Amino acid sequence: LGVSISYYSAEKFEVALQLLHAFGNRVGHVCVPRQHKEQRFSLGHWLTDQRRQYRSGILTEYRRARLEAAGVVWAQVAHRSDEHFEFACQLLCAFVGREGHASVPCRHLEGGFGLGQWLRDQQSMHDVGVLEQERRIRLETVGIHFAARGFEGASQLLHKFREREGHVCVPYKHKEHGFSLGEWL
Repeated sequence: LGVSISYYSAEKFEVALQLLHAFGNRVGHVCVPRQHKEQRFSLGHWLTDQRRQYRSGILTEYRRARLEAAGVVWAQVAHRSDEHFEFACQLLCAFVGREGHASVPCRHLEGGFGLGQWLRDQQSMHDVGVLEQERRIRLETVGIHFAARGFEGASQLLHKFREREGHVCVPYKHKEHGFSLGEWL
């Protein structure tokens, strides 16, 4: 209908902006994961909506300026930003420290962030040759193994599974570094 409705009153905007500042002060950036909640407020969804309003040309100048002052960069693709990558790596390090391995389940959320899916995305970028070398090296230092796909890659993963588990009875649904090793067998 061409009518723009603001989903957030001025008061709610200010509260959300304070939460964005708190997030930024705590983690060092404002690349908020979409599913992230801050004090039970869906901060990630809110920021996604602000970005949508900006792209649509309906975000007010006042709100645009306030968001930029908080560190929001509009032209930046969030999943490619250095800050977002580092944030995800910190979560991955926490996962590895707690679990003792880097085999993150695909649907795993770490602190509200889709770490498993993010890791699958990194593997996909590696597979098609667009993952930057510095990022690949950073992920490998955390424990991610970018195995070649196909028979050779699957064989390498099976060998690593055997070294770790002491057998090759891989459960059908088991994934090794994002690869469906159980299905492959």
